[in-house]
Amino acid sequence: MLKNILPAFILKIIENSFYCVGYMLLVPLFILLIIFSICMRFFHKNNECIFIGLREICSNAIDSIAALRKKYEVISFFGFFLHTYQHDSRLYNIAKIPDFLSKSSTLKLIYTKTYLLCYFFYVSFKCDSFIYFWHDSFLPLNLDYFLFYLMKKKVIVWYCGSDIRYAPIHTELMKEFGFVSNYALNEKSSNIDFLKKFYRHKLAEKFCIMHATREKGTFLKKSAIFFRTPFKLPFLGKNKKTQLPVKVCHIPSDRINKNTNVVFEAVEILKKKKVYFEFIFEECIPNARVKCILENSDILIDYAGTIWGTLACEAMTFGCVVIGANEGHFEGLKSPPIVRFPLSAQRLADVLERLIQSNKLRQYLMAKSLAYAQDELSEERYLKRIVDAFAGKLEKNVQPLPEIKKLLLKHSENKFQYLIIKLLF
Repeated sequence: MLKNILPAFILKIIENSFYCVGYMLLVPLFILLIIFSICMRFFHKNNECIFIGLREICSNAIDSIAALRKKYEVISFFGFFLHTYQHDSRLYNIAKIPDFLSKSSTLKLIYTKTYLLCYFFYVSFKCDSFIYFWHDSFLPLNLDYFLFYLMKKKVIVWYCGSDIRYAPIHTELMKEFGFVSNYALNEKSSNIDFLKKFYRHKLAEKFCIMHATREKGTFLKKSAIFFRTPFKLPFLGKNKKTQLPVKVCHIPSDRINKNTNVVFEAVEILKKKKVYFEFIFEECIPNARVKCILENSDILIDYAGTIWGTLACEAMTFGCVVIGANEGHFEGLKSPPIVRFPLSAQRLADVLERLIQSNKLRQYLMAKSLAYAQDELSEERYLKRIVDAFAGKLEKNVQPLPEIKKLLLKHSENKFQYLIIKLLF
């Protein structure tokens, strides 16, 4: 109705005024939250209740919940949205926006922010420790990191990649150490995005336990922790036998970052050479389907990089030979039995041909994969690491890149970024 009566610019003023009032109210609200947090500090107690949320990435959260519930009370909440290609949504605690609010973006925003604020108070009383996957948290600007710090709560921020990686600068950082990446091709590039990721680094390093790697953390200045979430071990106590024809799979979630073009070229080279194998390619599929493919495959081709991903780990639990990211020396980590993915179609074809032609080598690496998974990716190992991390006993095994400030200044895109790094890093 208003749209028919008032000019567009008047409506714009009303809308902007609404947001201005909202932002003005945030200041007294934040002051009240600080007072609340300081009061909570005096009621701090170790109640062994852990919160996990607010985003699911590669099944990390659901696998963590399953493992931690064997020893602790776990509260999980995943906001208002979950990717459809993840697990069954019934496994997660997801809030729904009432239908009568869904048509108004303003009312929807008010409802979701108020809901998250209420949930923040609830978990503040209930939980002593928190694990955030991705950068999402309850309050704007991740201010709950600071408030939980005041309350003497322990928070692990489990960063996953593009949430803290500023692609244009990071691509150049990796080149300095001899690595080629495709991040700049499909990740954001702007001063706003630069500020967001710089801010997330600084806040998490100051008030939380930061889970990250050199491959993810563009602005990593302090040491971080790194270990994998737990995996089910379907071949526990068993051996997986290789088969003929050899089954090779490639299951990307993102063709660019997973080097799918290189994989396709390598497969074509082998086909022309009449190398006999079965190639399985599917993309962006549910985890249940991924597991089915891995169970019946001999070799997984993952992606090129420094740090092995979730899919590579899951493939090892199924006893697959993995060709993928494995530069543990660069990250300062112990390397798993993963065959390095060379960023050349011909070299990848050579590696793949050797594995296909040698049953003995393939069977040896399959056994190594299973042994690594059972030792490093079990729920028991994960539980110990989480307990040690919250207690401050876990070694911070990821170090910043050498001369990182000098490199960031060198590869900053403009004077604004240069000034921010110069003054605040």
